[in-house]
Amino acid sequence: MRATTIVLAASMSLRPKKVILAGAALLAVIAVGAGGAAAFWPDRGDTARAADDPGVAVPNGEEGRLGATLDGAGKTALSDGKVTNTEYLDAANAAVACIRAAGFTVSDPMLVDGRYSYITSGFVSKTALDAAKPILDGCYNKNLRGIDGVAALGRQ
Repeated sequence: MRATTIVLAASMSLRPKKVILAGAALLAVIAVGAGGAAAFWPDRGDTARAADDPGVAVPNGEEGRLGATLDGAGKTALSDGKVTNTEYLDAANAAVACIRAAGFTVSDPMLVDGRYSYITSGFVSKTALDAAKPILDGCYNKNLRGIDGVAALGRQ
């Protein structure tokens, strides 16, 4: 948090171009800070961390209910009684791929406060967003919903 305060203080006294650079630095500090506080490891590339990831336990007897809307890979992720960061990120990536396959613009998954999130955009009206909602919800439900629920337990 101290680094964030320093960046903010510095950005207030600089010219516009430097303020933009300071703002970008602030976003980098926030992103690193959010990832470090997560219950899950924020990156898949670090194999030592991935090997040490014990995952979050699926509550006893809940595999069926939590996996009710999930497709194959999601059900498999729940079947061993835990959800690892790799499985969680794979589920988030599958949801994003589903949304993209439906023709919508969506960001890559981002780890924010221990939760993989993504942002859809490009809707020209509320009517367009309302029309897309069943597809967006469907992609979330079949790829991420139950796994996201278990991951939430790891953030408590």
